Amino acid sequence: SNLMCEWLYENHKEVVAPQTFLRYECAIKNYILPHPISNRKIKKITPREIQSFINETKNYRSRKTNEGLSSSSINIIITTFKSAFNYALDFNLVKENPCIKVKRSSKRDMKKVDSFTVKEQIKIEQYIESTKNPEYFGILLSLYTGLRIGELLALEWSDIDFVNGTMSINKTSYKGRNELGNWETYEKEPKTF
Repeated sequence: SNLMCEWLYENHKEVVAPQTFLRYECAIKNYILPHPISNRKIKKITPREIQSFINETKNYRSRKTNEGLSSSSINIIITTFKSAFNYALDFNLVKENPCIKVKRSSKRDMKKVDSFTVKEQIKIEQYIESTKNPEYFGILLSLYTGLRIGELLALEWSDIDFVNGTMSINKTSYKGRNELGNWETYEKEPKTF
């Protein structure tokens, strides 16, 4: 457990995006630290123990959705282990990284994403039109443009060129913790332009 915290807070915090840092922190706090493996001495942890832990995580329930963890969440846990042990390897705390042979969750395990049918989309549009609530129009914009939720939230009037009928997607909005541990809204460049 000390290894994970040292790697994350003293070595890795400044080199990853805030959202990525938050995902690593959640993986450590919610899944790794509560498990008995976190009390083992790092030199004694075997690849088999880590694979067993990863297999167990497939039965965990998400705190947000109360469903099984997604392949993405499981792979973040694996990445956290691998990175922390690479850090230990760099400082000669272990002779080899026991995570090298740990199997990642494959795309086959990922949940199928269902998209709206044309009829469902029409129903959504009709409902939004009937409410006359301007806060819902962002949903329509996302349906027709493919905007990510963070890109939609960061959109400003100055990003829209009504004369030429274009939008500039130049930032994304997300929630993260500040130095005091309080939640704040941040903006940064989107993943792709």
